[in-house]
Amino acid sequence: MQSDSPSVKSQANSKRTPEGFPVHSLRPLLERLGALALNDVSLAQDDRDEFPLVARPTASQAQVSALLGVDPCKIVPGNMAS
Repeated sequence: MQSDSPSVKSQANSKRTPEGFPVHSLRPLLERLGALALNDVSLAQDDRDEFPLVARPTASQAQVSALLGVDPCKIVPGNMAS
C-alpha cells in the first residue's frame, strides 16, 4: 500500500490547500460555484432597460474558475444567449 505524500497529509490535517483555501469534495465545490449570482440591474433614472451583472466572485470561486479556465463574468445563461 502506498502512503500519502506530505502535501496530502498536510491538507488532510489542516483542511486547507497550500494557498489557504478550504479543501472540498466535488459536490460542495460545485455548490459554492453555483452560488455566484447574476443580477438584473436597472438604473434609477430609467428602469425601462435592464442589464445582467454578475456578482463579484469570492476568492475561492475565482480560484476554482481560474483552475477550470472559466471566466464567470463571461458566462451567459441560456435564456440570454440569443
